[in-house]
This record gives sequence, structure tokens and C-alpha cells, in this order.
Amino acid sequence: VMTQFLIQPSASAQMFDKGDAVINLGVGLGSTYGLAAGATGGIGLNASMEYGVYTLQKVGVFSAGGIFSWSHASADYYGYNSLSWNELYFGARAAFHLTMLEVDNLDVYGGVTLGIRSHSEPVWVNNNHYNNHYIIDPFGGVFVGGRWYFTPGFGVFSELGYDVSWFKAGISLRF
Repeated sequence: VMTQFLIQPSASAQMFDKGDAVINLGVGLGSTYGLAAGATGGIGLNASMEYGVYTLQKVGVFSAGGIFSWSHASADYYGYNSLSWNELYFGARAAFHLTMLEVDNLDVYGGVTLGIRSHSEPVWVNNNHYNNHYIIDPFGGVFVGGRWYFTPGFGVFSELGYDVSWFKAGISLRF
């Protein structure tokens, strides 16, 4: 069963259907909610899950799921080393997958995210040092993406958008 999951080629044109579950594991580049000028890093780890919940005839499939992301960036200012920013995102996401394209092994989609962002930011106390300030606030965003499947259960994905990062890419596992 595991070899079929990873090795067997896919022959299905419709790559996302009602009842399908997909997990994306990847990296994200860039912070859409802003870092200080001169900060480096902004590379994050992310995981998302989607489940096909409703089919709109031959046009597409609506999915619902969640996302988790962590990112870190740092900077040196005025001789202070290691000023740092950390961001954690927990949220829900919904997407619409176009199935009318009928391209073998391809899943094209777009959607929205909504959740909670926890982040730390350096705040200057006086001229000699700083403290990290912790903030929790809502976040929202939009994204478009695509998945290319090498087998029915394994593929790669990439997404562009304004949510947890500007660009995400990684692997997809479909169940």
C-alpha cells in the first residue's frame, strides 16, 4: 500500500475532489505583516491541511482546513546584535479548486485565510538595551496556488499570496 502511495503514477485528471484530504508541508519566504527595515531571515516553516467539502458541478470543489506557520527574522542595529522577530500563525483556510481545467496531475486553487498571529518585536527601553514585546492579533489573507502530483498521494505545491508569507513551497500528501 505504501509503495502505491509513493510510486504508482497518477492517471486522474481531477486532482481534488469532495472527501479528499491534503496536507502541505513547506517553507515560506517573506513576512507579509512586516519586519523592520534591514531585518534578515523571514524564512518560515508551515503546515496546512484541506478537506474537500462541496462540489460545484463540473467547475470546482470547495475545501476547508487549517494552517500553522512559524517564522523568524533578525537584524543588527546601532551595534546591538540579534534583534529578533518571531511570528506564529494559527488559522483556518478555505479554498476553491478548479476542476474544469482537466489537466492530469494538476490542482489549481485560490483561497482565504483567517486566524490569530502571535509575534514578538524588539522595543527600545532606553539607549542601552531593548526588551521583546509580545503581541497577539488577528490576521487574514488571500492566496493562489497549485499542486503537481507525481503519484495519487504525493506531489509538490507552491503558493503566492498575502497571508503567512509571500511565497510558500513544499510537498503535498493526499489521502
